[in-house]
Amino acid sequence: MRMLESLYAQLSVSWQPVMDLNLGTPWGYEAVVCGPSDTAYGSADAMVALARGEGRREDYEAHRLMASFQAAVRELPEKTMLLLRSDTDFRHLADLASRLEWPSSRTVIEISEGSSVFEQPDALQAGLALLRQAGYHVAFADFGSGFQGARALIDCRPDIVKIDRQLVHGIDRDPWRQEMVASMVQTASDLGAAVVADGIDTVAELHEIVRQKISLGEGPLLGRPVAASMIAKFTEGWLQSRLDASDQLAAALPKTGAAYAVDRSRHIVAWNEGAVSVSGYQPGAVIGVTCWLSGLDHKDAAGTRLCFGQCPLVRAMQTGKPQSELVSLRTAGGARKWVRTEVTPVTDESGRVIGAVESFVRAHKPETDKA
Repeated sequence: MRMLESLYAQLSVSWQPVMDLNLGTPWGYEAVVCGPSDTAYGSADAMVALARGEGRREDYEAHRLMASFQAAVRELPEKTMLLLRSDTDFRHLADLASRLEWPSSRTVIEISEGSSVFEQPDALQAGLALLRQAGYHVAFADFGSGFQGARALIDCRPDIVKIDRQLVHGIDRDPWRQEMVASMVQTASDLGAAVVADGIDTVAELHEIVRQKISLGEGPLLGRPVAASMIAKFTEGWLQSRLDASDQLAAALPKTGAAYAVDRSRHIVAWNEGAVSVSGYQPGAVIGVTCWLSGLDHKDAAGTRLCFGQCPLVRAMQTGKPQSELVSLRTAGGARKWVRTEVTPVTDESGRVIGAVESFVRAHKPETDKA
């Protein structure tokens, strides 16, 4: 038995929320299918790479799609949409439509602009015709990442256009990105397509996306993939309270130097350019991630990991008092750098601690270092 086949029964599905930015509630969930978390195939990309390596991409696609549909029936709330990436298996999807408990009318099939199917306009249109006959909605994903999408947008008239994350990244401070996205939004509107902004990392990016009158968004700031048991957290008012806290925490970052901010659960909500320079981590890699899972783990001079029990961030939030400590942090390249951290709790108008800001500067390696 090949490795891929042995993993089919162990596939797990998590759910990336796609938020209605006007209502602040989930409009839909994108299925993210992975292998067992305790193996080398615990990510979606690793499973796809394994399938390609064994020459069984289409076979894996069929199992991935079926696992997503079955999980959606069990786990997704009523009136939300299911979003599925599928660039190769249009006929299988069309055949499935009449045999599934999950309605095709609540399913969006995403086709990446980087897919080779865009190089075959006739095959693409034929595939989309099958999907639409079966009742699915169609989205062009990663739009703006290549050169094939503009013609296909006009020829195929998708229901949804997902703006590529590379255009969304830094859109708040880049007039060129703003003009590009505004043009795409206008074209999509003229063709009757809804628009999703993908890869929203920061509150500033979100504000620009809303200013552009884009009503749907996805990305680390709005929620990373979660297990079914966590879907209930996306309740009415959740997004606004998250954004309010993120705004305040981002505003508390110092204008110079390296710093980042976390909420009460130690999810990183703001990350400045100085932090990029010192650590090597880009905002998209860490925003929305619990700090001790982001790779930015701290050790003391004795080599003890501080993320549990002795974390200066936790102490600052628990006591409401600033903390200072000499620690080593792991950089994006895997090396460790010694820094002096200064942690300051952040409070809201009522005096409640909503998070903390950690500033850090390079420091000398202590003589007792065993890390």
